[in-house]
Amino acid sequence: MGYLRAGIALCVLVLSSSTDEPVVPKPLKDGEKPTKAGWFGQRVYPKKPSNEIWMGAWRDGEERFWRPNNLMNCEVREDRDGFVRVFDGRQEGWVKKADLITVSDAVDHFDKAVKANADDLYARWMRGVSLLDSGEPKKAVADFDELIRRDPEDMAAYNSRGRAWRSVKEYEKAAADFTVVIRHDPKDPVVLNNRGNVYDEMKQHDKAIDDYTEALRLDPLSVITLSNRGNSWGKK
Repeated sequence: MGYLRAGIALCVLVLSSSTDEPVVPKPLKDGEKPTKAGWFGQRVYPKKPSNEIWMGAWRDGEERFWRPNNLMNCEVREDRDGFVRVFDGRQEGWVKKADLITVSDAVDHFDKAVKANADDLYARWMRGVSLLDSGEPKKAVADFDELIRRDPEDMAAYNSRGRAWRSVKEYEKAAADFTVVIRHDPKDPVVLNNRGNVYDEMKQHDKAIDDYTEALRLDPLSVITLSNRGNSWGKK
């Protein structure tokens, strides 16, 4: 389960004090503007878990680094000097391009990784996620099934499989998978929102509103969940 938080990690800000930490591009000079080159505008996935990736930026004249919060499907805002600038859900910073893969190339990249090492569980999970996001949920389910077979406590695979079931309108199966994750961790607002979406589509609006309300209690700043709850209220 080491890849469970592949895109999500605690955000720990540190001063650059080691040559092992990555550098970041120098700030642009006055009057210089970022170019729309390279991966600009494309979306990316992390090639490896976020606890193995550094994100950095210049702050108060110092290079500062942290472990990214969420690099899943981030949009590239600038591409320069072997780094890309992205927003990780909490703050903006630079990440080495070598640590990322574009969404358009992700299925092929992770497929090759799985074929090279069938025990690379992160690559298998990311292949499933990539397949799901590229519109192939049934193929994605096969990867998530295999991960759960190998580790019945793999909550990331249950959550991802729930998303896949929802995309093919298998709402009962989706709700069951999300419920497994919520029972394991009742304080995960993302999964509560996911199950709320399923209940909403099943026209079980009271259950959906309960999930959205609990998700908002845990994460009051989630505009998406707030909007979802409002939509469910409007359907009652």
